[in-house]
Amino acid sequence: MSDLLTNLGIVLIGRNERAHLKRAIDSLPLGINSVIYVDSGSADGSAEYIEAQHFPVHRLSSDKPFSAARARQEGFEILLTRFPYVEWVQFIDGDCALCEGWVESALEYLKNNPRVGVVCGMLEETAPYTSIFNRMNSLHWKTAQIGDITACGGIFMTHKAIFSSVGGFNTRLLTGEEAEFCGRVRAMEFKVVRLNKKMAQHDSALVTFSAWWRRAVWGGRGDAQRIDLIGKNSGIPEFRKYKSSLLWAFWVPLLSITGAILSTIWTIALILPITGIGTYLLILFKIMHDRKSLGDEVGDALLYSALCILRKFPYLFGFLSYRYSFKTTSRFPDPHSI
Repeated sequence: MSDLLTNLGIVLIGRNERAHLKRAIDSLPLGINSVIYVDSGSADGSAEYIEAQHFPVHRLSSDKPFSAARARQEGFEILLTRFPYVEWVQFIDGDCALCEGWVESALEYLKNNPRVGVVCGMLEETAPYTSIFNRMNSLHWKTAQIGDITACGGIFMTHKAIFSSVGGFNTRLLTGEEAEFCGRVRAMEFKVVRLNKKMAQHDSALVTFSAWWRRAVWGGRGDAQRIDLIGKNSGIPEFRKYKSSLLWAFWVPLLSITGAILSTIWTIALILPITGIGTYLLILFKIMHDRKSLGDEVGDALLYSALCILRKFPYLFGFLSYRYSFKTTSRFPDPHSI
C-alpha cells in the first residue's frame, strides 16, 4: 500500500443499506483500515454487518433529526479521533461502490494540486434500465461537467485541513449540504474539481413513480431551506430552480385553465389550453435539443426532457410546503441520497 493510501480515511454513511454494504466494503482499497461507518437508525442489520467486518460503527443518536450532512460531519469527527494520522478523507454512501483506481487517482491529483479543496469523479448508475427514473439519473450523470465545477455530490475526496478550515457540513440542512459546503470551499479560493474518471457506481433504487415523486418533493423542501439560510438572492441556483418551477408548474397551467373557464367565446376557450400545451412542447423540444447536443439518443433525450418538466410539480410542492409550513402526506425518502 502506498504512503498516500496509508494516510487515507473513509467515511461511509447509510440507513437501511444492508443489501448494498458488502459491495461498498468490497470496493474499498485493499488494506485500508481507517474506516468509520455512520448509521442513521437502520433497522435491517446494517450496523451489525459492518461490525462483523471489524470496522468501527458510529450510531447517530435519535435526539436530533437524521440527515446525510449530520452523518458525514459526525463521521469525519469520529474518524479523526480514532485515526489521527489521517490526512485525506473519502466520503461514500452505503448504496455506492468505488470504482477501481479512483482512490489512487484522486489522491495523486490532490497531492499535485494544493489549491484544489475537493475532487470528485464520474458516477454510474448500477441498474439504469430498471426504471425510467434510474435511467434519467444515469443520463444526468453521464453528461456531468468536467473540470472546475461549483459543487459536487456527496461522494468526494478532500484534505482534512481544508474540510476543517471551512467548518465541514452544515448539519441543519435537510439536503444539498454538499453544494453549500463547496460554496464555502470556493470562497476560501480553493477549487472544486471533477475528474474525467469513473468514481463510483450508485444504485438510485427509484423503481416506482411514488419514490421518484417523494425524492423530488424532498429536493424542493431542501432548496427552500437553503434559501432561508443563504438569503433570497435571485442569482443562487436554488432560487432559479424555484422560479422555473413556479412558472411551469403553476402559472402556465393556471393561466391556461383560468382562460378556458372564464372565456365566453368557444374559440378562445379552445385556443388557451392548446397554447398552454404548446408552451410545454416548446420547452420540451428545447431541453431535447440540448440533450441531443450532449450525445443523447432521441428516446433518451425525450425521456429526460419529459421528466425534467414533470419534476417541477413535486419540486414546487415541496418548496412551498417548507416555505409555508404545511404538512404533506408523502413519506419522505431516507435523506442519504445524492
